[in-house]
Amino acid sequence: LVSRVATGGQDTVALRMPRHPLTQQLLRAFGRAVAAPSANRYGSISPTSAADVRAEFGAEAPLVLDGGPCSEGIESTIIDCTGPAPRLLRPGSIRLSELAPVADREGPRAPGRVDRHYAPRTPAWLASQSDWPTAVAKARRQAMRWRVLGCGALPEGVAGLALPAEPVGYAHGLYAALRQL
Repeated sequence: LVSRVATGGQDTVALRMPRHPLTQQLLRAFGRAVAAPSANRYGSISPTSAADVRAEFGAEAPLVLDGGPCSEGIESTIIDCTGPAPRLLRPGSIRLSELAPVADREGPRAPGRVDRHYAPRTPAWLASQSDWPTAVAKARRQAMRWRVLGCGALPEGVAGLALPAEPVGYAHGLYAALRQL
């Protein structure tokens, strides 16, 4: 009855309940639930603005609803409601503590849970701030183009993108920054 395109190959269908007022208004006007994928290609970084969606899809998405940049900037929370109690499948901007009264912590595989889903197109390495000098020196020796994505102010002479150190600001900027790399 339901296209495999809408189910992501699963035996369930995901219904979106966005937090953004413009999208909620659109859903109320539509009067039905919406089963739709994220506004990015599978395996690419989630968009945080309408401009990101247009850049990714071009003419394939002639209409893009633009309500401004995402307020959270991180992945959607995915909750499985097919069992006796809701289960958290993928954490997002809704905190586990907000779901604790009704959600078990573990869940089955869900689209968007694979590591590649979050990967930038540019090779990336995780290094603590204390290891930046070593990582930067290695990149320079190998004649690699490099940028640092870090919290707070970047050290002098280090090229990159600085994210706020506080959690909400960091979450808001993370995916936008990864798309720039």
